[in-house]
Amino acid sequence: HDARIPHSGRNTQLYQRLVGGHKPHVLILNKSDLADPNYLNKSIEYIQSEQPNTQVIHTSLASIDMKEMTNLFGRLLQQIVESPRYTRSSTVEYNIVVCGIPNVGKSTFINKLRNLFANKASCEQVGASPG
Repeated sequence: HDARIPHSGRNTQLYQRLVGGHKPHVLILNKSDLADPNYLNKSIEYIQSEQPNTQVIHTSLASIDMKEMTNLFGRLLQQIVESPRYTRSSTVEYNIVVCGIPNVGKSTFINKLRNLFANKASCEQVGASPG
């Protein structure tokens, strides 16, 4: 979600289906460089108090380098592997869902992961219009 407005676009039904279905949940608040730091920190505290099983990470995907992306992915992977809800201990492949309101960095996140692991250029179009 957009770090400037972290409470908008939150879908409680989707959260209940994901977390209630025993799936690890990570909320990435993107564009944190544009957000008010005091408001962002208070919002993160509130989200974690309301949804204690949610790992909240704030970043600015458009400006991070591959080292920072590796660290971000390590935190995401740690949430999956260490989650008490994760039951497939022998699996080394993961399926993830990237969802959110338009223009919050979903394609940028996918492109950064693709570049990190496949050493390939962007394939998902990134732009100012949704879709």
